[in-house]
Amino acid sequence: MTYRSRPCCKCTKAMISKLVCEDVSVRGISRILRVAINTVQKDIIRTSKSIVNPPIRLHQENIEVDELRTFIGNKQNPYWIAYALNCATGEVTDFIVGRRSKRTLRTLVNTLLLSGVGKISTDRLNIYRSLIPEGIHCDKRYGTNRSGSRWTSICPVLRVIRVLEGLLEMRGKPIRLRIDNGPEFVSDRLQLW
Repeated sequence: MTYRSRPCCKCTKAMISKLVCEDVSVRGISRILRVAINTVQKDIIRTSKSIVNPPIRLHQENIEVDELRTFIGNKQNPYWIAYALNCATGEVTDFIVGRRSKRTLRTLVNTLLLSGVGKISTDRLNIYRSLIPEGIHCDKRYGTNRSGSRWTSICPVLRVIRVLEGLLEMRGKPIRLRIDNGPEFVSDRLQLW
């Protein structure tokens, strides 16, 4: 397969952003769009520089704090995205990217404490116990993201269909579609599509 550099193509840039939002890997995006991995990485970095932490609303009632593990380059170089979700609205209140350390999480927690949050729900990660006062800290095993608002809990079937529709628009109808037997692929919705 030949890859070509198409960094100036608006359609390619838009598709890279859509595929990143659908949790497609950098290599996967490179294969799908037939562009170099460097092109994908440069576009992601360019886009990430424009992301600004959202303004923190004061006196929110209940916030969930959790982390997502990712890596840069290889799996031996892990990074964490620690994020805070408003339980009522499902909105991301704040986030920070870094190592899974007390120093990184302190930044996120201190921002929440200064905003006057009523309750902070976390999993049982020991670091949180030393950072969040007992009166507002609620820690339960697997106690976060029960509200269904986590961005990774979006219905997988609809995500697959959105990605396929974007690819269909960009590259045309495929001759064949090879899929595994995961629940999002064997669902009636995808079969109807």
